[in-house]
Amino acid sequence: TNIWDFAGQELTHQTHQFFLTERSLYIYVLDAQKEDNQARDLHWLNTIKSYSENSPIIIVANHFDQNVNYHFDKLRYQENFQIVDVIYTSACNLNSLTEGQRRCIGDSITKLNQAITRQLPQLPGIKRKLPESWHKVKRAMEVFKQEQNVIDKDTYELECIKNGVIGKPLQSALLKILNSIGTVVAYPNDFRLRMTQILKPEWVTNAVYKIVRSQSKVPGIYSEEAIGEILNGEYTYTHQQWLVDLLIKFELGFRLFERNELLIPM
Repeated sequence: TNIWDFAGQELTHQTHQFFLTERSLYIYVLDAQKEDNQARDLHWLNTIKSYSENSPIIIVANHFDQNVNYHFDKLRYQENFQIVDVIYTSACNLNSLTEGQRRCIGDSITKLNQAITRQLPQLPGIKRKLPESWHKVKRAMEVFKQEQNVIDKDTYELECIKNGVIGKPLQSALLKILNSIGTVVAYPNDFRLRMTQILKPEWVTNAVYKIVRSQSKVPGIYSEEAIGEILNGEYTYTHQQWLVDLLIKFELGFRLFERNELLIPM
């Protein structure tokens, strides 16, 4: 099991889509201190649905101790989204709360654990048995990630052959599973991105954050040289080009062909 904790700042929202996959359990955490915001909730629920239509969603209303009258309207969204639980909790030490607040919250962490435990066994494919050879490749990828950020397509295929996963259809099917469960980040169906086949997830997000958080001489406009300077020392020229293609694929950046520059709107 892999757990992804997404950054909440607006600047990082678009990078979440690198990791949103099917066969996942989503926990949507909102702040009960703030006013009910249907536009905000619909944004995040629709984002989840667009990448993982039937995945279950647990709503966690945090800081409930500060607003015990808050109520998440589950019925409003139930028809369009797979909301399976709503849990009211607090990030505070429960001993610091009044008796009335503690009574409203109850043992919310236990409730959350129980909700997760109920939902995980129901995810599609969770009980599917896979050949031992596929598990060997998965373990090999995890070892690779400890020392390398990028594994080329040829290296992945050789590791598959070494462990008995023969033929591109099986290798592609396994890669999709490894991507969906968060072992790797891979885009085997994208012509521009598939040659650098396996990637350490942190390697991707760190690079994208560096680019979008960096100031440019002309706001939002980045030359090839500027991106090279931002990523200097950690990413080769080939990797820099791959990352530019990734930004374009997910519409985080747009190539200005007449100027050979990249537009990254904020």
